[in-house]
Amino acid sequence: MIGIVQDITERKKTEEKIQILANAVESSNDAIVTESLDGIITSWNKAAEQIYGYSAEEILGKDVSILEPDNIKGEIKSFSEKIKQGKKVQHYETLRLKKTAIL
Repeated sequence: MIGIVQDITERKKTEEKIQILANAVESSNDAIVTESLDGIITSWNKAAEQIYGYSAEEILGKDVSILEPDNIKGEIKSFSEKIKQGKKVQHYETLRLKKTAIL
């Protein structure tokens, strides 16, 4: 019989930090959305659900451009290009679309 002893202290600390950040995102009143570098929505918090009207199940895996109004199409892609180049995106105001209700 061979036994292996491994110190998992650092891994546990890292997991705790990740959980604290996840809790902060979920408890925020601000919509927090992440996307892949190719524009696919990868996370969507509860505030985003309330603000935009899409559940996480509906929106995850969709292209983020679904939230862009026609008059500013390409804005998100432009920001993604800056990020790919290592540039920072400063604070900015913009418009986004909510899910439309079908009556």
